[in-house]
Amino acid sequence: MGQSHSMGARAARALIWQYGSTFGGRILSLVAVALLARLLTPADFGLLGFALIVTGFLDVVRDFGLSQGLVISKDPDEDAVANTVFRWGLLISSGLWIVAIAIGPLAADYFDEPRVAPIMAVLGSTFLIRALSLTHYALAQKRLEFRSRTIAELVNTGGRGLAGVVMALIGFGVWALVLSYVVGAILFTITLWLTVGWRPRWGGATVPVRGLLVFGGTLTLVDIAAAVLYSVDGIVIGRMIGQDALGLYSIGLRLPELIVLNLSVSLGVVLFPAFAGVPREQLGDAFLKALRFTLMLALPLGVGLVVMAEPVTLALFGDKWLGSVGAMQVLCAYAFFYAMGIPAGTVYKAIGRANLLLKLAIPQVVLVIAFSIPMAKYGIEAVASVVAGVTALFFVIGLIIVPHMIPVRYVDLWRATRANLFAGLVTAVVLLAIQLPLDVPWVEVLLAIVLGGAAYFGTMWMVARDQLQYVASKVAPGRFGAPDDEPAEVPVSS
Repeated sequence: MGQSHSMGARAARALIWQYGSTFGGRILSLVAVALLARLLTPADFGLLGFALIVTGFLDVVRDFGLSQGLVISKDPDEDAVANTVFRWGLLISSGLWIVAIAIGPLAADYFDEPRVAPIMAVLGSTFLIRALSLTHYALAQKRLEFRSRTIAELVNTGGRGLAGVVMALIGFGVWALVLSYVVGAILFTITLWLTVGWRPRWGGATVPVRGLLVFGGTLTLVDIAAAVLYSVDGIVIGRMIGQDALGLYSIGLRLPELIVLNLSVSLGVVLFPAFAGVPREQLGDAFLKALRFTLMLALPLGVGLVVMAEPVTLALFGDKWLGSVGAMQVLCAYAFFYAMGIPAGTVYKAIGRANLLLKLAIPQVVLVIAFSIPMAKYGIEAVASVVAGVTALFFVIGLIIVPHMIPVRYVDLWRATRANLFAGLVTAVVLLAIQLPLDVPWVEVLLAIVLGGAAYFGTMWMVARDQLQYVASKVAPGRFGAPDDEPAEVPVSS
């Protein structure tokens, strides 16, 4: 019991640091994107999007899941495992840079844009740069020491944004976006070397890489399927609709990613090592807490962005980006359901059933490919609808499977989520009312933040006060009265 409490406390502290990174990083990123959107054109973002589709796909195999294997490794010689991951990571990432250079001309021909090839060659250098710090990053996650990661991610985001804006002002055009990724990767790596107390030892002990690849390789296959799923819409839009449309779609996706999805992904980063240390009979309790906390974040943010998509776009990016509003609203649903699936996916990994994630990912890819191509003729909103619909379907399937894996009942899922769903409905009504008498984007956005937040958390305070007290007790232990156990409203099956 003492070990479980210690793990919970460490996970709570790690989550605070991770959310500090995420909130701070997303604010910096949002400011940078808003400035760049005003300095550059949809065509510039679309051109970068062509290259990122390919390099993003390569990025998921940057170390074949070895760093994930390090996170859950039980080997007592942690240094030997880390040395193995570092060496293989450098080798694999060097190969990926060569691949990015080699296939650049093919991508340029496919998208009928010759500038894609040199952009991919430059972006490919980030594989090797980041490989120098991937082991440090994984060790910080394994130890639930997220302070180092938080600092590195903030430096990366802030440095990349500042570099991009400065270069855009000078007149670099699309290269302002490209080179900012390289600057961010360099700053990220330097920061982790300065803050994580580990150094590779070239003559040091290693372990057989096969054991790490067994687990990491399965997750890499899952990540490959996810990368295909993430890239299909961009490939279809870029090829069948055009560069400007892809630029609009990329901005339409950016806010749901920044505001809804990345916050929830941060939860999964902390949950993975935390769940791995929880006895299987207690995973039901941990899963319900994670599900409820994810919903408490993703729902108000998703509802707010759907309702306020147009004024937010006008306030941040300007009227030249209004064509992204419809796609943004649909992609909020994608981001929400993807986020809500993270606790279940983390449970599968924690109990050694990563193969189940792969079995779910493959049919998702097939369905998105099968429906995106014919729907492209109806525009970027139609393609976004395919992505959102398939994601929602497999979120439901994932929830159906969970009670067969861990001790949790379907009725527990409803009890854990009903208060948040009601609060989300109230928030949507309030936000819709805000827009009726107003036509000033910045005023609408500011009012939405204040009144929407008050509506959501005020409703939660009335109908599920214990849930808010529980979360508050984790953020500031000792200052709030919630007990350090499951809120009373949500009984957990034994």
